[in-house]
Amino acid sequence: LLENGLYSFLDTFQGCTSVVASFGDGAQTDYIRDAVTKSGVAWFGPTRWKGHHAFRISVSSWATTASDIEMTLAAVKKAVEEMANQPR
Repeated sequence: LLENGLYSFLDTFQGCTSVVASFGDGAQTDYIRDAVTKSGVAWFGPTRWKGHHAFRISVSSWATTASDIEMTLAAVKKAVEEMANQPR
């Protein structure tokens, strides 16, 4: 998923565990954010970054496990696959 270049990490914040990311254009970014949030696996906060649609990803809990991260990546992958199968 991360190797295919669909995503962009727009910024990271030093000293924090937050990332601002996007997937393609604004509609694609919103689709991925909404699909992952609706899955209940993770919550990606909507934002705008330098005029572009984006979302915030925060991993800031000591309780976050490798399994949590894998489930979140799986939810993102599923959303990307669903988006690719949408009629244009």
